[in-house]
Amino acid sequence: MKPNDPDAVRAAFAEREREFTEAYRLRERHSSRLSLARLVTFGVIVLLLILVAAGRFSASTVAPFVWTLAAVFVVLVAIHSRVRRQAARCQALATVNAEAGLRSRRAWNALPQVPQFTAPAGHPYAEDLGLFGHASLWQLLPRVSAAPARAVLGAWLLEPASPAVVHERQEAVAELIPRSDLRDDLAVLALWMGEVPPVLLANAARIGQTLDWLAHVRWLIPAARALTLAIIGMSVLIALDTLPFSSIWIPVAVSAVLWIIYGARVRQTLGRVDALATALPWYADAMDRLAKEEFSSPLLRRLAGSLEAGEHPAGAALRNLRRTLQFAEVRYSPMLHAPLQLAGLWDFHVISSLANWAGKHGDAVGAWLQSLGEIESLAALAGLGYANPAWSVPELVDAADVHEARIEAHAIGHPLLAPEVMVANDISIGPPGTFVLVTGSNMSGKSTLLRAVGLNTVLAQAGAPVCASALRLCSLRVRTSIRVTDSLEDGISLFMAELRRLRSVVDAAEEPPPTPPALYLLDELLQGTNSAERHEAARTVIARLTRSRSIGLVTTHDVALASAPELTPVAVPMFFQESVLASNSAPLSFDYRLRSGVVPMGNAMKLLALVGLTDPS
Repeated sequence: MKPNDPDAVRAAFAEREREFTEAYRLRERHSSRLSLARLVTFGVIVLLLILVAAGRFSASTVAPFVWTLAAVFVVLVAIHSRVRRQAARCQALATVNAEAGLRSRRAWNALPQVPQFTAPAGHPYAEDLGLFGHASLWQLLPRVSAAPARAVLGAWLLEPASPAVVHERQEAVAELIPRSDLRDDLAVLALWMGEVPPVLLANAARIGQTLDWLAHVRWLIPAARALTLAIIGMSVLIALDTLPFSSIWIPVAVSAVLWIIYGARVRQTLGRVDALATALPWYADAMDRLAKEEFSSPLLRRLAGSLEAGEHPAGAALRNLRRTLQFAEVRYSPMLHAPLQLAGLWDFHVISSLANWAGKHGDAVGAWLQSLGEIESLAALAGLGYANPAWSVPELVDAADVHEARIEAHAIGHPLLAPEVMVANDISIGPPGTFVLVTGSNMSGKSTLLRAVGLNTVLAQAGAPVCASALRLCSLRVRTSIRVTDSLEDGISLFMAELRRLRSVVDAAEEPPPTPPALYLLDELLQGTNSAERHEAARTVIARLTRSRSIGLVTTHDVALASAPELTPVAVPMFFQESVLASNSAPLSFDYRLRSGVVPMGNAMKLLALVGLTDPS
């Protein structure tokens, strides 16, 4: 693959999609042949039995053939099952690579609906920067499983990590970027699992607590075992005519009483965990895959090592749990469950097996799932880097002195724009006591620049590559006022809503150490009031922000802000410019290039004339 070549990446995704699609078709054809072989084998067995029943052949003559064919049928079933699993995996891998190609082209409408993830109400930047939802950073990232990876990755985007944690993640991401097969396998896990409710994983992590009630009735499991042995022993004696048949009703009656007393509690306990049976194989396979990988980065070695530590690796332990949970599913077949329960207290033995499993592994489940979620999240960040080869690894530094807080970005762009249309710019923000003031007309690129800086700062502090040729920054708390709306329900005007947002931005900017400085990103301040008050209020807010230890970027149409006496010494003016053409087909021409200084003029009157809204006289 050529460096920094998005077309080469897309070609690689397309080639992998073709390879896996062809592999899927081959296995489907193989599956069809095996299905026919199974049908023929079963038909021959039935035909031989019919001929025996009709007296054409003796049973002794046909028996060797029937048993041989039955063995062949069992083997065919096993092979067919394996081939179908392989076909399903190849189909999923083709889907994963097809989606990766769509994300690379930013073909948002062709991608599947984005998985649901909601930021906490009032989060300081998630909505303004478009972190989640359609055509968002969340949709640009490769799939991760519903739980626990989705919560892990979401938390990384919503809360910046320390420089030490970021450096550790960057090493892991760099190691995972070239490992396409591993990343695809983890994406297949997410695809197959679909929307597994996180509560299932929470129940798995608390399986020991779910069984705490057994500690208050320690005699119950031994009693159930004794009753089962008694019923089996008495059944044997009855078969030998040593005991009368009526004697077996005594232990059966005791079993029924125990079931009446504790049945509801047992059903409740099993109900909390048995739905896990469908999800556990996928988790077990993923954990087995990761435990076998050899990693060099300390973070990946630590996370993968936690999946194989102890006497039983995580994958094997989860498969054992699944087998136990499959026994619990017998209760959904009343005709089978009722006699097993009366004759042997079946569910009590399942509970006993769960308690034994929880005693061995219960405390480790939460850590296993967390490790898997973190590895999936790292793989998603690596997938983002692989799909965008022109992106770079940011340099996150510790700002020993508050006056060193700054962002230095070269060729920074908006991550959600396709490389073909994205225009990159150089920008420097900081040190504290200064701010960048960007002026420009409508649609010139001011808001896009704000979001480009904000999203790349979020990515950098999550441990991901960034959409820039180089980015150097310190730890920053992002605070935004970009997409503010009024609220009819709460009776809040646009002006009041924006004031509340600005209040939270100023409060964050003025927080004392040891909290990191804030990065404030403000777009068109105080649009909900008249121009004179708006100008005065904006001057007041910005002046207060520049007296804090934070840094920021402010966009405005109000070019007079750049010449305000109290702001001139601390403002770094920059602007976007456009050309208005005398053509109805393309009236505006934007180059989206950031320039030093203040925009020389706006485009409002030119646009009015262009659409015929000026006074004809």
